[in-house]
Amino acid sequence: MMYFEGKPPANQFLCRAYLCQGQLESPQSFGSVEEIEKAVIYFLKAIEISKVKPRYHFLVFNASVLYFQMVRPLLRSGPRQHLVPTLTQVVKALEEVGEQDYSWRAQLMMHLVECLVDAGKAKEAASFAKATSDFIESHIPDLYPKIFSLQVRHKLFDFTKTPQKTEASPVLSVIYKMQKLKQ
Repeated sequence: MMYFEGKPPANQFLCRAYLCQGQLESPQSFGSVEEIEKAVIYFLKAIEISKVKPRYHFLVFNASVLYFQMVRPLLRSGPRQHLVPTLTQVVKALEEVGEQDYSWRAQLMMHLVECLVDAGKAKEAASFAKATSDFIESHIPDLYPKIFSLQVRHKLFDFTKTPQKTEASPVLSVIYKMQKLKQ
């Protein structure tokens, strides 16, 4: 608290202080969405400062990990709809700094797709699922079946437009048929 009272400059030490403050604000047990959002604000402040200078970009990744640990209890059907604004900011920040951990970015992007679906934003979810699919296909093809399954499960995908890709891959064909049976 004394550090914040001194009006510190916007540098990596302020970012680290925000990361610590966010962790201190975290509810000890699963709290309400409001309690978690109050703590998440500090992570977002750290991200905003860290994006500015390339030498602080590593703090964007660190903040994204702490953010994910904090909101993980909300990543289930129902409460995850409340994460759309903050998770969108985290995903955009990782993209802006060009984070090289593509697997991490893909994981957060897939969570954001599900958050958008839960929030009832079908068009945004379909659009972002397509962008996520393209990102995964070009950087981490091993994860493509996961995003494909997500697209089929939530009907974010027009199967009539790309049947060749699905028919050419036995794995994707099986995923599609299984998801259709579940529906």
